[in-house]
Amino acid sequence: MKQEKIFVFSTLFSEEEGYLSSYIDNFNLFSSPKDILIINSTVKLDAKKFDEFRNIYFIHATKPRQKLGASLLKAHVDNYQYAKEILKQDEFIFITTASNALFFRTYDKEKVLARLEIHHEKLGDLGGHSGWIFEHIKKNKYITDFLGQKYTWGQIEGLTTFSENWQLIEEIIDQLVDISEKSPIFEDLPSPPYEEFVPLTVLLKENRTFTHLCHMFWGQSREGDFNVSLNDIFNPSTDVNDYASLYKWFPRDARDITTAAVCQPELHKSLSSLYVFNNNNQSSLNLFELGNSFLKEIPHFSAAIYDPYELSIAITPNLSRKIINFSDHDAKCPFIYFEFLSEDIEGGLSIKIQGDRVQINSDIYQGGQTNRIYFDYKFYCILYIPIADSRAKAVMLKYHDAPIISLDKSGQAIAETGIERIYSTSQLLNFAYCSNKSFYEKSNNFASSYNNDYLKPVQIFEMTGQTIHGQKYIGIPIINKLNVAFSILTSDQC
Repeated sequence: MKQEKIFVFSTLFSEEEGYLSSYIDNFNLFSSPKDILIINSTVKLDAKKFDEFRNIYFIHATKPRQKLGASLLKAHVDNYQYAKEILKQDEFIFITTASNALFFRTYDKEKVLARLEIHHEKLGDLGGHSGWIFEHIKKNKYITDFLGQKYTWGQIEGLTTFSENWQLIEEIIDQLVDISEKSPIFEDLPSPPYEEFVPLTVLLKENRTFTHLCHMFWGQSREGDFNVSLNDIFNPSTDVNDYASLYKWFPRDARDITTAAVCQPELHKSLSSLYVFNNNNQSSLNLFELGNSFLKEIPHFSAAIYDPYELSIAITPNLSRKIINFSDHDAKCPFIYFEFLSEDIEGGLSIKIQGDRVQINSDIYQGGQTNRIYFDYKFYCILYIPIADSRAKAVMLKYHDAPIISLDKSGQAIAETGIERIYSTSQLLNFAYCSNKSFYEKSNNFASSYNNDYLKPVQIFEMTGQTIHGQKYIGIPIINKLNVAFSILTSDQC
């Protein structure tokens, strides 16, 4: 009889202990009995609380992990080594995942193993890659001297491969870390996140096979569906591969309905039955009745009113990592923070704020070409708008038709060429930022009416966390060729 392959899931955890129970519940709800989960936590946990759970193992990291560099990948390597100790064998399937990537269905081992028989695309020349990760690699000769000039990029979430391949990844990352520690100038060079390019680059160089069990909502994030919805869970689209069993992104919040739907067995069962009923008895009356039953009680939102602010600015490489304030006299005015900008960027940005209305127009070029794709990372800045009401627990962005304006390279308007309709405002990502403990913390939205013809397009954000001097901000990512207008409303209920 053919022996069942053991699947080992590797997670890095840095959230509060309260969410961990939900995360483990999700694993237990969908995993196979013999498979194990290893949680590498930078948070001190009371592991005894989780003794009742089967096949759950903990590593307590003694050092904080960084978003850039090798620490995240090294933590997965530690989990891989621990898995060999636990199982007392070297042959298993190793899957890396994340605390906001949750199972939405049980995985089919036969389908996954069949995918591991398929060889993938070849590596691409470094010079042909774009984006901030590859810009960092190009500027770090220690990486290119060691790994060469051919690379690929890919998500670590859901990366699935044979365990022996992780021995190879471990050897490579150990050598890279050794090189960096011996180099006095390495820490002054750009350091990309190793987990996003080293594993797949190494596997492809050695002609090893892999697959991904996690479906990432990259495309949907440009249409206001950054987080997983209930419909995604119970009516997966045809875009989701049949061997995928994980989704990202889920809110790391046990109170969130989508998170709870895949963590609480009874709720999952009830909602599954409800969706089966609706799918078998599709009726507009049923759907309106169901929607109305949830929409009767909605917190009251009121308009946030702002003094007039206006800014037109030229976008140049020297704005990298810079902050531009809208006023020299108002400490709580809106401001823009620029992330890394490529050396060939140029263009203009125009922002107008008055009353409750915000209008943004951008016209950005790289190397003589325009690009609408945010994830190219060649242009990235965030407009931070203060939320004056310290009682605000939720912020709503309500979208309007916006003029499409061509800008010159100083940000001044050249011509209005049309209207960007509210239902085509697909450039805004679905997250906000609020000030928290002296730094800005991403706050995923918890409600969106995008792609719903019956509701005006809105996004609602939960504004939580400690504020700086009583001040919260909502952050709006700005990308290329953006023409958008919206109102800001707040509520003291959530």
